[in-house]
Amino acid sequence: MRPPIADPFGPPAPFPEESRIFRRSFWRIYVGTLLFSAFFLVPMQGTLFWVLAPQTFVGSGRSSLASLLVFMVLINPLVGTFSAVLRPLRVTRFGIQGPPSVGFVEWAQMKSVRTFWLGYPCARVGLRRHLVALWIPLALLDWNGFARTLEEWAPEGNPLRVWAQKRG
Repeated sequence: MRPPIADPFGPPAPFPEESRIFRRSFWRIYVGTLLFSAFFLVPMQGTLFWVLAPQTFVGSGRSSLASLLVFMVLINPLVGTFSAVLRPLRVTRFGIQGPPSVGFVEWAQMKSVRTFWLGYPCARVGLRRHLVALWIPLALLDWNGFARTLEEWAPEGNPLRVWAQKRG
C-alpha cells in the first residue's frame, strides 16, 4: 500500500502521515566499528602488506602502523557520527525509509530478515524487487520503542515484525 498523495500537481510529501524516528547510539556504533576494524581490517591489511610487498612492510612497519591507527582513531568517529546523527531510522505506517540506494521500503516488499554482526548488530532485510538489501543497524537508543512500533504498524506476517518478536 502506497502513501496517499494530497496534491496530484505538487510534489508529494515524503512522509505525509505519522512517522516515528529512531536515533542510533553513537557510542555503540563507534566502539563496534573500532572493534571491527581492529580485529578484521587491521590484520587483513597487515597480511596483504606482508604478502604483496614484504620488503616494504619490514622497512615501513611504523608508517603502516601509524596509518592504521589514524584510520582507527580519526575515520571511525566520522563513520559513527554520520550513521548515528545524520541517518536516523524513520518508520511509518506504510514501511521504513532506507538509505538513498534503497529508498522507501514498504512492508510488503520485505521477504526475509537475518542478523549480522559487523562490530555491532545489524538486521539485513531482503527485499522482493531489489538486489540491494536494507541494512538496519540495531544500535538504537530506543530498541523497545522500535519493537513496539513494528508490532503496532507492521502487518501480522511481516518478516521484520516476526524477527523483532523472536529477538525480544
